[in-house]
Amino acid sequence: MKSIILSILIACPAFGSGLTLTWKDNSNNEDGFKIERRILTPNESNAFEEIATVQPDVETFNDAEPESFPSTVFEYRIRAFNSFGNSEYSNTAASALESFRPPNAPSDFEFKIPSIIINAQNIIVNGANN
Repeated sequence: MKSIILSILIACPAFGSGLTLTWKDNSNNEDGFKIERRILTPNESNAFEEIATVQPDVETFNDAEPESFPSTVFEYRIRAFNSFGNSEYSNTAASALESFRPPNAPSDFEFKIPSIIINAQNIIVNGANN
C-alpha cells in the first residue's frame, strides 16, 4: 500500500455548515478515505474516532457537527484505504468555528439628544436648572 500518499490536510470554516476539510489525493489505487476527528480540550487528550468514509478521488469533506459546538476545537486526520490495508495518516488539522466568526453586534445602543426647555422662569438643560 505504499503508493497511497496524502498531501496536507486543511480544516476551514464553511459558514452556516460546519468545517470543511480539504486534502490532496496523491494516489491512484485507493478505495476511499477514512476521516477521523477528536475534540481538543486543555486538560485531556481525547482519542480520534472515525466519523466518515468518502469515495476514491474525493478531496473534501464537510463536517456539520462543529455548528453545534462553535467554541470547541476539533482536530482531524485522514488516511486512504484499499483492499490491502490503510495508508499512513495525514498531518492533523485543527479548527474551531468561533475563531472564524465576526464579533457580535453591540446592543442596547441609545442616542440621546440633550433637551432644552425654556420657560419664563428657568432654562433647563438635561434636567439641571441653570
